[in-house]
Amino acid sequence: MNLKVKSDLIHKALPEGFPFYELGIVTAESAIKTTLIENSIKNCIAIGFRIYWDTDAWFIVLFQQERDKSLYTEMGNILASQFAARLSKDDDQGLVISPPQNISIFLLKKWIKTSPPITQKNYWHLFKGKTYPLQILILDADGEKNSEGDNA
Repeated sequence: MNLKVKSDLIHKALPEGFPFYELGIVTAESAIKTTLIENSIKNCIAIGFRIYWDTDAWFIVLFQQERDKSLYTEMGNILASQFAARLSKDDDQGLVISPPQNISIFLLKKWIKTSPPITQKNYWHLFKGKTYPLQILILDADGEKNSEGDNA
């Protein structure tokens, strides 16, 4: 099944936030003002979780390069796990999520050019009075396949 058909279900499955151990909280942005993609994707790290479902997809976590990669990968892992649990509950279909994988920004740009995100959501990591952005993108895995031969 085409993921665009399920885009509302997919977007609703994205969590609103969670307490992040003793390291603050992660909360969804209420109104999307700017995105990391539009502003400075070249200064971001992308971590991907492959979703094996009736139609395969990628759960991509984008965050600023200066942030701690292992910390933000763990945030992504929690978000991806909550997303998978909510999606499989709402859809009555089993799905599996891969371990985190590094995704090159060059490759991510190609995927987005080939297949724009099904949905996206911005989050803030709030810790010690400071806020740090992160963004979730859900991409159809067909974008990965369609961009393999593209060298642009």
